[in-house]
Amino acid sequence: MSPELLAQVLIPYRDHCKYLKSVSMGLSPSTNGASQCVVGEGVFSIGDSCYIDSTGHFNAVEFQICANQLLYAMGAECVRRDLLAAFSSMNMDGYFERQLPNVLITNVTSTFRKVLNPREFRGQIRIDRAYRMKTRAFWECSVTYSDDEDGLADGTVVVTMELGEKLAPKV
Repeated sequence: MSPELLAQVLIPYRDHCKYLKSVSMGLSPSTNGASQCVVGEGVFSIGDSCYIDSTGHFNAVEFQICANQLLYAMGAECVRRDLLAAFSSMNMDGYFERQLPNVLITNVTSTFRKVLNPREFRGQIRIDRAYRMKTRAFWECSVTYSDDEDGLADGTVVVTMELGEKLAPKV
C-alpha cells in the first residue's frame, strides 16, 4: 500500500494513535475451501498508548485499535484492487465516505500467548470469509501479532460495513 493511501486511511485517527506504519497485501491459499483469501500484513509501533500510561506490553485495547487500522487499510486496498466480490459495488470515494460511520466490529476475540513489545511489532489479518447480506458486507478474519522477541497474540475479528447510504451519527 502506498504511504499516501495509508495516510488517507488513517485520517480518522488522532496523530498519537496512528500505530500502523506500513501495509503489504496479497492473496494466500484459503483454509476454508475457497481458492484464495486476502492477507494483509502491517508494521506497527506504539510509542505511547493513546489512553493509558504505558503498561510496557501490548494489551487488549491496542489489539483492537491495531486490528481496526489494518482492516481499514485492507478494505481500501480491496476496493482499489477489486479483490472481494462483497465490495464490487464500491468505489474509493464511497469507501472513504463510509469508512468511519458505516464500519462496525461485531465480534473480537484475543489471546495473549507471550508478552509482545508494543514499540515494534507486526500484525497479520487474513480475511477468511467475505460475503454480502443485502446491503452489508461482512469479513470474518484471523488476526496474529508477533515481534522479534517471540511475543505473540492472536484472535479473530468479525467486521461489517453498510454499503448503502452513509449512516448518520447517533447523538
